Amino acid sequence: MKITTPDWVKDAVFYQIFPDRFAKSERIPKQGLNLEPWESPPTNYGFKGGDLLGVLEHLDYLKELGITAIYFNPIFASAANHRYHTYDYYHVDPLLGGNEAFRQLLDAVHAHDIRIVLDGFSTTPAEVAGSFITPWKTDLTHPMLTGFISTRIVW
Repeated sequence: MKITTPDWVKDAVFYQIFPDRFAKSERIPKQGLNLEPWESPPTNYGFKGGDLLGVLEHLDYLKELGITAIYFNPIFASAANHRYHTYDYYHVDPLLGGNEAFRQLLDAVHAHDIRIVLDGFSTTPAEVAGSFITPWKTDLTHPMLTGFISTRIVW
């Protein structure tokens, strides 16, 4: 198997973002959620409330740093703040703003000439057999694949 690295990656300047802890937008409602205080030390299971619109609102800052690509920790629906326990690869986690916030972010980063790379991760046989393979391995026309690159998982 020959792997070809896209040309843009060779000179890319990446910035990794853990969405729950990067920035919180007031545009995504958080009322009634048991979020940890933003200033408190992080815990393994608590959510801080960062979201994708918070990232969008800081794109000028990121561009000033000179980045050309953002590497996101997992963003799909999960019960864990790190989102490595994804249970639905069709839907961006609603706590992060859902698919609509991701679409807005994609449009904005492209206007800033920034690329997005998503961390895809499968931890259980159910994920491998079910929702993971369908949207990301076999449905290459899935609308969320337009305009970004997903990391590849090789079994």
